[in-house]
Amino acid sequence: MAEGNVSIESTRKSTMPHFTASSADDWPSEGHDQRRLSTVSSQEQLHSDNSYLPMTPEIKHCNGAGPMMSPGPLSPGQVPNDQVHNLPLELLQAGWRRFWSQREGREYFYNKLTRESKWEMPLLPGQVDPFSDPLGISGPAPVERRLSLEVPASTEHGPSLKRAASEDSSSILPQKKPFYTFSPFWDFTVPSNVVIHERSPSLLPPPHPEVETLRGQFVAKLRQSYQELCQNREGIDAPSESFNRWLIERRVVDHGTEPLLPSGCPTALSPAMFREIMNDIPVKLTKPKYTNDARRQLFKYAEAAKRLIESRGVSPESRKMVKWNVEDTFNWLRRQANASFDDYLERLAFLKRQCQPHVMEAAKASVESICNKVYALSSDYALKIAERHWKLLAEAGIEAVTSVPEPSRKRIFCSPVHLAVPSPPGPHVSHQEQEEATVIKFKGEQQRLNTAHFRKLEQLYQLNCRDDPRMENFLSRVWCLLKRYQVSCFSE
Repeated sequence: MAEGNVSIESTRKSTMPHFTASSADDWPSEGHDQRRLSTVSSQEQLHSDNSYLPMTPEIKHCNGAGPMMSPGPLSPGQVPNDQVHNLPLELLQAGWRRFWSQREGREYFYNKLTRESKWEMPLLPGQVDPFSDPLGISGPAPVERRLSLEVPASTEHGPSLKRAASEDSSSILPQKKPFYTFSPFWDFTVPSNVVIHERSPSLLPPPHPEVETLRGQFVAKLRQSYQELCQNREGIDAPSESFNRWLIERRVVDHGTEPLLPSGCPTALSPAMFREIMNDIPVKLTKPKYTNDARRQLFKYAEAAKRLIESRGVSPESRKMVKWNVEDTFNWLRRQANASFDDYLERLAFLKRQCQPHVMEAAKASVESICNKVYALSSDYALKIAERHWKLLAEAGIEAVTSVPEPSRKRIFCSPVHLAVPSPPGPHVSHQEQEEATVIKFKGEQQRLNTAHFRKLEQLYQLNCRDDPRMENFLSRVWCLLKRYQVSCFSE
């Protein structure tokens, strides 16, 4: 019997798992490797002989933990001192336990509530994962920080620079962290490291919703005039997105006071608009897909080139060259009724090389007049918008500022532009949040944007618009911003 007892005890020791859980609920569910079977066998042995509690062998863990001991009988209120529960209290309450994988030879973590397993220790509540969220956007609110007006010292490039104290320094940079009714998802209080020379305030009038509405009407009217000029003078539609590219191209060289419509360019002729209109003369060509499309485009180009050269005043040599190439193309189309797709493309490219220089010479004056007319209308509309804007300000008792003091050559951190003209009380602008979108309404016209972006604009405005600390003009200025974006990027 003694030998039998010894053999039974040795069998028990060999079948015991490396970790012994303090309760049956701590072990993974069914089908989670072979650890479930070892758990059941260990529980049966514990029930059969409560006086015998074997000890697990020493295990070298990857985290440097020492040998693990199987827990003994627990008294009421006693905390188990084992590696299965060797986790923070928050993770234990969430259902996480620590186990050892014999196959992989490393620790893993298992949640008995969600049946989720991980190789790395789960994150505590409020902790940020540096791999999935390196910028800490989803983390807790940032700690309050102040912006410094001192430029960092530089021992290699010269002496350290420090901005002198000024009376309006509090209006340039925020002195305290503003209060928000929502949780900010971005930290805009990070101080700037860009150093610039101090600049004077802007003389432009502050934005106003009524002026922005008038500007949108004039931009839509200018788009329609551009389309009509192309149709009446050249018989083509205005090139797609040509007007938007014209606005951007003119903005680079414009020195006028109108923020959207060009009014102070050195030359009225726009190279970008001129080039895009010329590419569609005498007819707009597209990439054909089928043989019939290629044949139809060749016929249309030849017919349009002949009609253009006959209706414009060109030299006899140009008219003769175009007519001869067009007649030769018509004869080729009659003879080659079953030509291939590549033959039509080669013939079209040849005809365009022969006729396009003469066509461009014939249409040059007309296209230049279109560009000049569009710029003249734009300057006229910009003048009307400025008159209306200053009239609204005069009704509110605000006069135009003609000059401002010259700024000093101090080096300061980059800060928002200040307005020299004060803002009048804004009109009533309402807003309403609809699920994930925010709708801003002014006189029946509404602008829609994502609620998260609306909160972002609110945070930026409260940090940088020091002329409106009570945010009385925030909604009207956001409406003007969205309206200007709409009229400058979309045709409708």
